[in-house]
Amino acid sequence: MIQSKTLNEVKHLIIKDKNISKAIAFLHQYLSKNDSFSQLEQVEEIKKEYDLMKEYMLKGYVDEQRNQLYSSLLQRLYVIAMNASIDVFKDKNLTPVTKEPSLGQDIFAFEEIEKALTQFVQEVTMLSLELDSNKASKQKQIYSEHYNYLSRLFNAIVVSHQWSESFALSFQTLLLSPTIETSDVQQIVSAITLGAMQVFDLNKLKTLVALYLNAEDEEVKQRALVGFAFTLPSLETELYPEIKEIVDEVIAKKGAKELYELQLQVFYCKNTDADNEELQKNILPNIMGNDHFSLNSSDIIDLEKDNLKDILGQHSSEQDIEKLEASIDKMKDMQKAGADIYFGGFARMKSFSFFYRLNNWFTPFSFHHPEVASLVDKIGESKFIKELMNNGPFCNSDKYSFTLSLSQVITSLPANMKEMFENSGMLPDNMIVGNLKSPSYIRRTYLQDLYRFFRLSTFKNVFFNPFNYSRSEKQFFFFVNPLLLDTNLNAFAPELVRFLMKKKMYNEIPYILSAYENRTDRGLKHLAALYYLQKGSYISAKVYYEMLYTEDSNDIKALQGLAQSELYLEHNKKAIEYYSKLLQHIPDKFSYQFNKAIALLNEGELNEGMNILFKLNIEKSDNWDVKRAIAWGYLLQKRAEDSIKIYRSLFESNNQMISDYLNMSYALWANSEVEEAVKIFKQYIESLKLEKEEARIKLQKDFANDRIFFKNYLYSDAECNIMLDLIFEESAN
Repeated sequence: MIQSKTLNEVKHLIIKDKNISKAIAFLHQYLSKNDSFSQLEQVEEIKKEYDLMKEYMLKGYVDEQRNQLYSSLLQRLYVIAMNASIDVFKDKNLTPVTKEPSLGQDIFAFEEIEKALTQFVQEVTMLSLELDSNKASKQKQIYSEHYNYLSRLFNAIVVSHQWSESFALSFQTLLLSPTIETSDVQQIVSAITLGAMQVFDLNKLKTLVALYLNAEDEEVKQRALVGFAFTLPSLETELYPEIKEIVDEVIAKKGAKELYELQLQVFYCKNTDADNEELQKNILPNIMGNDHFSLNSSDIIDLEKDNLKDILGQHSSEQDIEKLEASIDKMKDMQKAGADIYFGGFARMKSFSFFYRLNNWFTPFSFHHPEVASLVDKIGESKFIKELMNNGPFCNSDKYSFTLSLSQVITSLPANMKEMFENSGMLPDNMIVGNLKSPSYIRRTYLQDLYRFFRLSTFKNVFFNPFNYSRSEKQFFFFVNPLLLDTNLNAFAPELVRFLMKKKMYNEIPYILSAYENRTDRGLKHLAALYYLQKGSYISAKVYYEMLYTEDSNDIKALQGLAQSELYLEHNKKAIEYYSKLLQHIPDKFSYQFNKAIALLNEGELNEGMNILFKLNIEKSDNWDVKRAIAWGYLLQKRAEDSIKIYRSLFESNNQMISDYLNMSYALWANSEVEEAVKIFKQYIESLKLEKEEARIKLQKDFANDRIFFKNYLYSDAECNIMLDLIFEESAN
């Protein structure tokens, strides 16, 4: 995400145009204007080398390395441009972070990083062997100094310039070494990810891949996988062809399944607001409303001493318990599936100064953290709190929110609650969600940390947000990155579309359909057709269904979709043809008969259509859709009184739909009951809940859509306009 128009143009010149001379000119002008003298010297050096290349070519020398050298110069220019972009990002957005007290200019020297990280482990190990009475205070000091160092290192990595290959290799070796803390490595992985999401860096990507493929600690591996997915470039493959080889290696060695699962989990994060709404509206009220029940580790206990069953009977009490259990089970099922059920509660607990430090959002939970160590002093060796933090189903930032909140109120808690904290080491069953060490669970909680950061932190508008994307800005979710389209990941495309349709996340589906539109997978084509049909894009749906039916004339689902599309497009003759074919396969299927009848009515084949409907009405006498269709058929047959009788029966039995108001109005109008028609038209307008002008436009469209009625009764445009005036003048008075 480059925040300079000039540097964006330079990037385009380098990657797309491969125009070295123009890129040099633009960069030279930009760097001179911004007093970036060290980078300016590098550009001038590249210019000298390029001038030499041009001179050699002018003299007719043949150089087999010319193409390679040209690509090398482009890559070096790219590095300079991206370093300048990082400086812009740093100056515009991260001034408070980058001006924190640092460890001097050597904070990002590899030797200093290696020394600081390994020395910490050594100091903690040596301290554990001491019997000093000041051991506790020494430990606090060691951890405090280390966490402060990590905060500065994290910031330095986020805004670090493009890494050299040698630095990246040395850093990879260090991060894979058992001589440093895994929690430190996890934070560093997050810092690399955050920085590389802003400005792509080939060697940072390579570092993330090396950690994913080779790290032994699952927490590190999963953070690296997320980093890999979130930092994949879209354009830079033209400059660095080896990126494709890196991606293929990841897929070949690890398979595509984890990446697919990761994409699902990202979508669960994006769906957090909808899940939270479901909790607030349909689940938590049932739980909170049953406040005469309590939960222990395995059972629901009725706390009412004057048991309600004595008053209301056993059945009422049992129903309450069943309802409560069902709500708790539903919440657990949502969590197991991947929903972030704690976001709503913990979202209000991110205002502590702890969260003003960038790295704290990504720090694995530890009671050694200086900002929560005070809680340990207050609660001592609390079994419950330790169990909750070690095995509770919370992401790290929520654990910090909980402990920071608890530390503020711990002294005022009732004695019985303090006793529970001290002595209880068991979590309630409803908090146990499976294997907390599984890759899937680790990845999920890390994504929840990331999601909270991008939703709630003071830095949320500073960084590129991987949970949001815009086609206009050429941002996409990683599943449709061109680098992944020709890998085994594409086998999961149909499953992903099914998931999105099930979750009603329709906005994401076009990205997948567009990326895979040239694929031959019939399952994906069926899903595309169904998506467009549900969306109301009937022409697009028809195109897919025609393609599928042409490929396989025995595909009944394709024929059914094609018939539906033609019906919705009012291509009635085609719809009749396709439904007739369907009925040859399944003669008694209700929907085929019903839809064919509707198409026949709309085509003017009234007798044939009505005969089908009469037959269906006998077979399904309680089906109001059939009666509704018969009423419409009567209207088209100019039997308005018969039509009105059916519509009245719909209203009297309270089975009316909004469209019934409109169609009954037509019937009354056709029967010359104009005043009553105006009255029902008015009720139709009120049911639409639109502003007056919007409602008039809607009714005009209805008149246009129902032109077969107006054609039958020979109503002129003048009569239609007069009726509209009568309706809306009545509404206004």
